[in-house]
Amino acid sequence: MLLVNPFTQDPVTHPSITWAPIFEASTQVFRIRPHLTDANSVLVIGLNGHINAHNLESGAYQPYVATGGQPTDIIATGAESNILITDIAWNNVLSLRNGQVSGILGNESGILSPVSLCYLGGTVYIADQTGLFSFSTEGIVQRHVDQLGIVALAVVHDCIILAINGENCLKALRPGFHPTIYASGFFGAFRLIDMCVGPDNSVLVVTESIATRVSEAEADAMPQNGFLFVVSCYGVPSACIPLPGTPTSVCFINGRILLSVQESKDVYAVPISAFL
Repeated sequence: MLLVNPFTQDPVTHPSITWAPIFEASTQVFRIRPHLTDANSVLVIGLNGHINAHNLESGAYQPYVATGGQPTDIIATGAESNILITDIAWNNVLSLRNGQVSGILGNESGILSPVSLCYLGGTVYIADQTGLFSFSTEGIVQRHVDQLGIVALAVVHDCIILAINGENCLKALRPGFHPTIYASGFFGAFRLIDMCVGPDNSVLVVTESIATRVSEAEADAMPQNGFLFVVSCYGVPSACIPLPGTPTSVCFINGRILLSVQESKDVYAVPISAFL
């Protein structure tokens, strides 16, 4: 009887889908996020501490803000004038006003290397290396969850979705309740890298492949860089395609999935219609 290892089996459901490069960033990309005010643009967070705006229609690429550190995420909290950025170099959440950034957390906040932000019900939620916090309009920081390995946050079904590296799962947290497993079964994944909200309350998750680490040790092994999983609105990984490189970020905008990969300035795209 042939035994199949569920952790290394090929999870790809759509092998014929291919990624196409659509633009080149000015530096290697850490994260891609939707522009906060322009529906046709994205914000590219580079590894050089700069955030640039790229218009997908005109191709215009222009500076947005430089934090002087290393930004990891950016959101708007209900208004263009209230923009927040997590920065691991400053170990703080920065407020962007009139082109200038300033920290909003005190030295005793308890937050260690913030990596992601989301906004739900008038409250800002912050993920760091140790768990999930909230920051109220009164400036009060509260710890909600002790959780190692959070790499990204999103909001679906009025819940905070946490992408957790190590456990390789998504957890859902409704404010006031304990987190529960929302999605798992990311077969072939060595670690989760990033996620974003897709169409119809789906969640798009990019992972590094176990086979990437295998190929590093075995010269004859075929490299397999990573996967994009489409998690349905019911929390089920329902589709998977291979990636052109080890991923650093994923973003969904105007019916297209955008992807950045390590050691490259190229940003790739695939239309969501390719899955239909």
